[in-house]
Amino acid sequence: GGRGVGMDEARMDVVIQLGHQSLAHRMAMHVREGNSMVDCKGLGRDASEEGALSRKRGAALVRIRGCTCTPTEFLDAMRASRAINYIIRVYFFPEEGIQGSKIEVMDHLRAMQVPLDKVRIQTSPPELGKEVQDLLEEKWELDPREYRLTLSVVRLGDTYHCSMLPGKCMYRQPHNEPASTKGGPSRAVRKLQEAMELCNIKLTPGFIAIDLGAAPGSWTSYLVQCGAKQVFAIDPAQLNSGVADMPQVVHIPKPAQNSLTELAIMGCSADLLVCDMNEPPKTVARRAMALLPFLSKGGKLIVTMKFPGTGREHPGALEGVKAVLGNQVKDVEWHWLMANTLCERCLVAAKA
Repeated sequence: GGRGVGMDEARMDVVIQLGHQSLAHRMAMHVREGNSMVDCKGLGRDASEEGALSRKRGAALVRIRGCTCTPTEFLDAMRASRAINYIIRVYFFPEEGIQGSKIEVMDHLRAMQVPLDKVRIQTSPPELGKEVQDLLEEKWELDPREYRLTLSVVRLGDTYHCSMLPGKCMYRQPHNEPASTKGGPSRAVRKLQEAMELCNIKLTPGFIAIDLGAAPGSWTSYLVQCGAKQVFAIDPAQLNSGVADMPQVVHIPKPAQNSLTELAIMGCSADLLVCDMNEPPKTVARRAMALLPFLSKGGKLIVTMKFPGTGREHPGALEGVKAVLGNQVKDVEWHWLMANTLCERCLVAAKA
């Protein structure tokens, strides 16, 4: 199902529109590494970030070449994945499809047989939509709501790509549900979910966790949902009452360095140490290291690091954090999660 004009057994390019260029950069990186979040058979790995490669500006498109899935298969897999939180639109282009200069594509559209069904237009950049509409509206029946066909026209670099597919191959994010807010968990929780999924961290019900900098409590609450027997929530600030009242939660209302006695008295031996504190990376690393004695050998650390500035690379800062961690942790991985902000990175490691 979902194969359109010229897509019987063809390979296609899937083009994903994201909210801003930094998300496109990360999505392309994830697809290349094989962890695109969209578990779809036939989705290629040849992903490139399209658009000005600046921090914020750009077309915010990811092009995945040579896919053998159908549009319907991709959309079904995407809707079942967390990628749905970040994807605004999706375009599909048969490998042997219409492409060329803007003039060539416009000429092709002008010469096309007028479709019998109503058509919806979607374009990138958006302002291209007006030009396509002006060209076609006299002869074609264009309707953004009651449509049976979708016409996509997208500029990728200097080349324009065009495809006409069944209406069910159209996806755009519902207006009333911006990619990052409505429905589902908060962005903070999505960081923890994504890190656990990406690094294949499976929690056995009955595990014990430490949440450093826990207030207001979204990570603590999520760990209880995951089956924690006990979560030591360390933060001088108040937890939300709904979280503080959970029988599995032990709130230690002190900074990390002052909570060691309580943890020792309670005989804490945790399987997992998580932290999403708003402090400089080295400070966070030092706080986490102070609690390391209470993490069992091989226990996992998942820590958000907030770096100054919004550049894509933070080599010096990463080295500084590694120096603090020393040889007490192993299997250190750095990830720029889709759920992270421009300046956040996620550290995942295990106690040596």
